[in-house]
Amino acid sequence: SIFVPFKNKPTRFFMTTKQNCMPCEGYVTFGNDKWSFSKNDTFATLDWGRVNTPYKLVWYWGNASTYLTGKDGKKHPFGFEITWGIGDESNATETALFYDGKLHKFGSIDVKHFVKNRYMEEWEFESEDGRFNLTLTPTLDHHSDLNLLVLRMNSHQVHGKYNGTVILDDGTVLEIKDMYGFCEYVENRW
Repeated sequence: SIFVPFKNKPTRFFMTTKQNCMPCEGYVTFGNDKWSFSKNDTFATLDWGRVNTPYKLVWYWGNASTYLTGKDGKKHPFGFEITWGIGDESNATETALFYDGKLHKFGSIDVKHFVKNRYMEEWEFESEDGRFNLTLTPTLDHHSDLNLLVLRMNSHQVHGKYNGTVILDDGTVLEIKDMYGFCEYVENRW
């Protein structure tokens, strides 16, 4: 959980909690089609928050969860949370890795060479401390644009596969291969 203020705006804030690596099971039906989900390979993420933001705001949010096979041959729950652009992050960020039920904090993050309107190109992420080095290769741009002239939410939630390395607090390097996840770029006026 985090509570982030906005510089020079004492009544504005961003408060949120994200919970990763929550195994889930069940099914979804649509007409005669049924899709089943198993705890062996399906995760949920809880994203809850409250905000009182400035009128114009741009943010990024990325998230993913999976099982990684360790050197011991066992499956270990792994996930990450990356968010930036919302508020004054000079004292704290939401960036974190989750491995075997433990949180591993790393520094602020950004996308290298981000080009607006080219969302289906690779997104290269790098944290300031070098512990998060992943590339997202997009397969889908889930775009929505609610434009009411004065109010607008223009969102590009890009889904795809993450590849690269992350480093846990104890220095352990985890290699990430074809991990499904997303990252979004959102412009708001509200």
